[in-house]
Amino acid sequence: MRRLVLHIGDCKTGSTSIQEALRRGEFTGVAMPLHFPADANHIPISRAFDGGDPAPLRDLLNAAGEGITVLSAEHFEFVDPAPLAEAIRRFWPDEITVIAYARPHAEALFSRYCENVKIGNLRGDAGQFHGAMLNRRRLFYAERFGRWRSAFGVSFVLRPFASAELVQGDVVADFMEHAIGQGARAGAALRRNPVPKVEVLALLRALFDVLGRESESKAARTALGRNLARAMVDIGTLVPVMDRKLAEAVAEAYREDAAETDRVFFGRPILSPALTASVDAAAEAPQSLEVGRYFTPETLAVALAMARTIEPLLAERPGVVSQVLRQNFIKGSPSNARIAERLRGYDDTAD
Repeated sequence: MRRLVLHIGDCKTGSTSIQEALRRGEFTGVAMPLHFPADANHIPISRAFDGGDPAPLRDLLNAAGEGITVLSAEHFEFVDPAPLAEAIRRFWPDEITVIAYARPHAEALFSRYCENVKIGNLRGDAGQFHGAMLNRRRLFYAERFGRWRSAFGVSFVLRPFASAELVQGDVVADFMEHAIGQGARAGAALRRNPVPKVEVLALLRALFDVLGRESESKAARTALGRNLARAMVDIGTLVPVMDRKLAEAVAEAYREDAAETDRVFFGRPILSPALTASVDAAAEAPQSLEVGRYFTPETLAVALAMARTIEPLLAERPGVVSQVLRQNFIKGSPSNARIAERLRGYDDTAD
């Protein structure tokens, strides 16, 4: 017997933790062999398909043996589900489950904003990012996930990414239960892609001002930003929080979609109350990402000098940088505590 599980994200819904748990392979309660044929994830396959090349997807499916094969890439979020469903049916005549996670709108928006700052994709503020996301319609869930349900029918499963709704409050346990089978579990995953504190986001933004944001170096920037953020996970005290004015704008923009997604996919209010709660939890004012507020001039001078030193490598050999740092991120970085101790130069008293 063969079964395919297609995990499509969303972005910032614990996909890295799910993929790490699948790589480690410490499964219990699984009735048949469980395979995850990837070094990290299947983003290259999703991007190839989105670019018009179905061959990598076809080759993976043709090579799948007996048991459950998991195909996981949050970048499937950006793929048109109709041609994907058609291709999978052509290459895969057996059973399939497609699973996605929907994060409450305000959390989804702000976590994506922080991620894009972290990896050097943008320099603008969260309000500008909100406007861009509205134009792209990425967080209009009822519309977008409705297309996935239309393409895959009852094989499509949408789960809410909210701790109170997840099995054991954990996305890995929830994925195993709802995608693999009742009672299936995997070994605990490390928190692989954490959100940095405000101080670190400010520093990373300043570093990428030096390193540049050219499209040619996007993969290298992503790998560098994620490695640096994880290495500095113990630095800073300020947790990123959306400000009230933006939270109110987000609530207004997505109120109808939250209600519709709750009605169509969950059958009860989940996203709607989360949207209301996001306004209550918001900060009164936006948090500053001006790096001079958090780090001493000496520490900042050292960090920027290091950035200027590695900038030629990032510009001229982005592929090498991306490959090396991506593997480092997968394997795990050295002692975060030791790195943090060396870089604890931010000024708690700066205003």
